[in-house]
Amino acid sequence: MENLKTLQLRISNKVKENNGKKLKVLYSAIIAILLFIISISIKGCVSFWYWKNHGLGFYWTNPTGFFGKVYTGDVWYLEAYVDSSYYYEPYLQAFRYENWNPYAGGLGPLNGYAYGPMFIFGMYFISLIISLLYPNMLIADLVPFSVKWTHIVFDSLSVLMVYFIVISLKNFKKYEIKRYYFGALAALIFACMPINLIYVDSLYLNTPQMTFFALLSLFLFMKDKYRIGAFILSVAWLSKQMPLFFVIPWFFIVWKKKDLKSAFMDFLLPFLFTTIIISLPWLILSPYGYVRRVFGPGRPLGGFDVATALSSANNGKTVTLAHSFLELGAEKLAIFYHTINSYMVPFVIFYLLAVMLAYFNGKEIGNNESYLIIITTWIAIGTHLFISRGVYKYYNAFLTPFVLLGVLVFFDDLAHKVVSMIPKLYRYEQQVRGYFKTKVLKKTEIKELKELKLEIRTKQVIFYTFLVSMFLGSSALFYYFNHVLIANSRFLHPLYLLILLIVVSLFIHPSMYASLFKAESYKMIWVDLVYIYKECVRGINSFAKYCVSLYLKIQTIVKTFIRNLQKKS
Repeated sequence: MENLKTLQLRISNKVKENNGKKLKVLYSAIIAILLFIISISIKGCVSFWYWKNHGLGFYWTNPTGFFGKVYTGDVWYLEAYVDSSYYYEPYLQAFRYENWNPYAGGLGPLNGYAYGPMFIFGMYFISLIISLLYPNMLIADLVPFSVKWTHIVFDSLSVLMVYFIVISLKNFKKYEIKRYYFGALAALIFACMPINLIYVDSLYLNTPQMTFFALLSLFLFMKDKYRIGAFILSVAWLSKQMPLFFVIPWFFIVWKKKDLKSAFMDFLLPFLFTTIIISLPWLILSPYGYVRRVFGPGRPLGGFDVATALSSANNGKTVTLAHSFLELGAEKLAIFYHTINSYMVPFVIFYLLAVMLAYFNGKEIGNNESYLIIITTWIAIGTHLFISRGVYKYYNAFLTPFVLLGVLVFFDDLAHKVVSMIPKLYRYEQQVRGYFKTKVLKKTEIKELKELKLEIRTKQVIFYTFLVSMFLGSSALFYYFNHVLIANSRFLHPLYLLILLIVVSLFIHPSMYASLFKAESYKMIWVDLVYIYKECVRGINSFAKYCVSLYLKIQTIVKTFIRNLQKKS
């Protein structure tokens, strides 16, 4: 009888658990749909406001605020390129209606395609959906409409990815229903990020597809879904090249968390296989053009003329820290930086440092989602800043969701540390947990238990107040940072990025920096090299034995076949 009751109780608990999971999925889906609708609406309204109040123009003189306030006398150095109308629209029209090969070049803007194939595929896919929704729309209207909504839709999908990443964090799962609020808050803050609203949702510049797929690959990587994550990462960098720099650090993280075989078989090989499969048609049709246009944009800049470097005649060119130093009057420093940048020295130094941090601390990073998000954010900012070819302002739209996620997880960890520093509350919480482990509470303990629960609630209030206030405060500062980037000289933009990199560097745990100075870390390199050598030798021996075995089997089959023929004859 007791066993029957126990079984019934287990079944009842299982049903409740399943129902609870279904409710959570439904709740999460409803919030996601609402966030997508809100994001699409915000971005569409801002796009309308931008074109109504400014329209075309590299600069914005006397800019108008969202509420109609005119900032008379101000000039915003928008760096508002017209790539959308000059490049992307002809790309889409030629690709969809004229069977254009992006890597074979063409006349005028058609000779300027410098992205992976997924960029044009993304616009093509959205244009097909719009054709189904508006079958009578003229091509002249369909093409610009498709380019516009490709950028807005993918930027809104990135908003959803911020939400899903936050609610899936292990640290946030224990917050139960509150994690959905944190996810929605982070997503809404990102949805209203000025950099994205201006450059992606109004000027329709080329980062949103890459951003969405990079966030999706990060989400899958956090879930240990390395194969599908590698596939999505391939799609991300074949939309635009910046996520390519995640591959080597992530490879080392998988290696140190799992093992070398898993890193190869579950991450690197799927990544390379997917990249080759997607690239294969273009490698067959236009091998030289494909390699040159996909990898060529990373080449170092050419000459650097001090007299004309800050001239408006160079508005269409990228800028580096050399331009920032020159803008501040440090001419010799500018020349020195440009010289070493021509040989990719700053980028190589930074990337080598990033790889070493991932290699030495891969296990810790792989087992801690906060560390993974922060180190990924740091790599994204640093590779963007130090890439030898220079940068544009609108590239920062790729960085904003990573920075927000990095800030959130950093302050979540900090909030736990702050609350744990309150010994009284910590001791009371441990006592309450001890009470709950006992089967029966004494009557004399009930009153004390209520008091202890009140203390724990106080601790929770302190924790959530600290986390929310710090996250909102940091987001407000980041909004201001966005405004500074948008409004000020494009030549100071790399310097602002350097400041952002320094701030995010403070989020990285000190033990990771310490690993760079430990002898054990460098001994690990030798140990791993010896291990790889032994595995290679073992693999070669196994392959040789297999070949010998195969040869003997074939020889036996041939001899048997000849013998049978001789018997018949």
